[in-house]
Amino acid sequence: MSGTGDGVLDQILNSGGLTGSRLGLRFDRVALRVLGTLSDHACGSVPPDRTVLLALAAPLRQPARLAEGLKSLVAESAGAEVRPDSGPEDLALPWIEGPAGRLQVLTGVAPQVPRLIATVHTDLAAADALFAAATAWIQRQT
Repeated sequence: MSGTGDGVLDQILNSGGLTGSRLGLRFDRVALRVLGTLSDHACGSVPPDRTVLLALAAPLRQPARLAEGLKSLVAESAGAEVRPDSGPEDLALPWIEGPAGRLQVLTGVAPQVPRLIATVHTDLAAADALFAAATAWIQRQT
């Protein structure tokens, strides 16, 4: 699932030679609802020259609380100073044991690129491959 327009995740996966099953992507009702909420929020809170890549670890516990916490985190991260060489950072949320996800902010992106590309993974280690494919796809869009 992606917090993006129709087909963007498919384009990223195809361009990177990846599949959702190989990356352990989750498309259950809870994941779709949380990512949909975040996508709607990102449209108004992420600057037009930035894209936030977000990978969450499944299962999503306390989804309403998670979505509210991530809304703030996405907006803050998107507005913060970003080093050109900064890679993905692990997310830790106080009410979740272990890593909650990974986040990376890309700057200088084209206006047609979604403000948020978000997924839910059964294995968070697979997020690195998706982030690399998404970054390469975004660079080709500019």
